[in-house]
Amino acid sequence: MTTTAPTAPGRLGDALDPAAIQAYLGELDTWLRVRRSELDELDQAALAAGRGGELAGDMSLALALWKAISDRYQLVFATWDGGRVLQQERERISALIWGRLDGATELPGGLAVSLPEAGRLCDALTGQLRSRLSLVPGADAQAARIRELRAQLERIRDQVGLEPANSRDGAIQRLAELMSRLEGITAKAERGGDVGGMLGPIETEATTFERDLIVGNARRRDARDQVISARELRADLEAREAALQKLAETCGRPSTRRRATPSRTSARSARCR
Repeated sequence: MTTTAPTAPGRLGDALDPAAIQAYLGELDTWLRVRRSELDELDQAALAAGRGGELAGDMSLALALWKAISDRYQLVFATWDGGRVLQQERERISALIWGRLDGATELPGGLAVSLPEAGRLCDALTGQLRSRLSLVPGADAQAARIRELRAQLERIRDQVGLEPANSRDGAIQRLAELMSRLEGITAKAERGGDVGGMLGPIETEATTFERDLIVGNARRRDARDQVISARELRADLEAREAALQKLAETCGRPSTRRRATPSRTSARSARCR
């Protein structure tokens, strides 16, 4: 049994609808259980086939992503508190879902991704591992792999829409090429041809392309966050500078308090001395 990561509700900063949060938590819990079972099955199959070392990199990354997603799920579930959430808690849940994901330190360059991005990466890696181990049973193995490729290309289509204008045309062209190749493979399979040797390369290319798109989008988001943080820090420092300058001016200003005038009695006493 396989599954795909659920679609996350809302966006960063939203006070998410309680019903949407509840539905997402239920779907994510199911995904975590199914995905862990599948990864364990793939790990055992790799060891049984004597390919544990060959697939160790992708397997470790998929498990690290699963663990990071599971940890974040626990935080979201605790914040949800059985539905006892006001606006502040709903905004906090949005930040937990769409903010940077802790624990996915094995990503390229230690890049931090959001919960939905980590789910898509884990799906892509699991699909690649499954294909490399050829674990799809029965005579419909090729048809099942073609269906998975179609679903993957649809996910890639969504990611391409997030590309900046200067790189979107190249991504669209690469997606179109993959779709054209898949159509050719599908047509040959429908005619009864053996397409097993053709599926492996396109599966690898599609997974690499999807991973590059997800990582690239996360890296651009990180860059935007750094710019925003730098602007906020500058504004804070400027505000502090203005406040300190005003404080210094206040401290250096001559006192306006009137000096006490000696009483006449005190003056006469002084002359008598």
